[in-house]
Amino acid sequence: RGVWSSAYSGGSARYATTAGASATVTFTGRSIAFVTTTGPSRGVLKVYRGTTLVATVDLWRPTTSFRVLAWQKTWATSATRSCARASC
Repeated sequence: RGVWSSAYSGGSARYATTAGASATVTFTGRSIAFVTTTGPSRGVLKVYRGTTLVATVDLWRPTTSFRVLAWQKTWATSATRSCARASC
C-alpha cells in the first residue's frame, strides 16, 4: 500500500506504510532517485530493471538519518518512463 505526499522539497513522494509494499512511478526526465530514511528499523531496498535485480541497498544503520540518497539512475536522454516495484 503506497501513500502520495506533495510536501517534499517542492516535489512529491510515494512511500509505503506496510512491509513488502511496492510503488509504480511514471515521470518525464533523465534521472530518478530514491531518497529515504536509514536506521535501525529499516530493511532492504531491491531495485529491478524488468525482472532483473540490478541493486540491493541495505537501509539498516545503527542510528537514524533522514534524506539519504539510497539509489539513483540516470539515462542519456529525457523520456517518459514508468518504474514499477522500484523497477527502472
